[in-house]
Amino acid sequence: MTDEIVHLLTERNRHLNQFSVLNKIQLERVLRGDFDQVNDFYIAREHLLAVIEKIEIIINEKSKHVSPNVPDEVKKNIEILLMNKDQLIKEILDQDLKILSRIECEKTEIISELKNLSKGKKTISAYKSGITSTKVDEEA
Repeated sequence: MTDEIVHLLTERNRHLNQFSVLNKIQLERVLRGDFDQVNDFYIAREHLLAVIEKIEIIINEKSKHVSPNVPDEVKKNIEILLMNKDQLIKEILDQDLKILSRIECEKTEIISELKNLSKGKKTISAYKSGITSTKVDEEA
């Protein structure tokens, strides 16, 4: 039973590592200003999260039936796997924050550009219709 749990813990970490690699690739993209594959990125993330969640459920079920007399070597291996999991999760959270921050910055820039474009359109419309500049400034 403990061998199965060790295997499941290893598999979970493998998927968490894939998640981290996926995040690293996407972080590099967004830092370059490439947002074309954001939707694909989120779909891939959701798939990995679903797999990890299923593994977690199986681990929880199997751990209910583990004998209290687990050899020290197995305990040590499980401890290492759990520490690796924690490290991977911290890495993923850090990457997520950087990705979200960059996306938010880009959204802010786009909103600012749209506001400027809107002001420019109002100015051009006002110019074509003969409205004075003070009235245009008040409307903008």
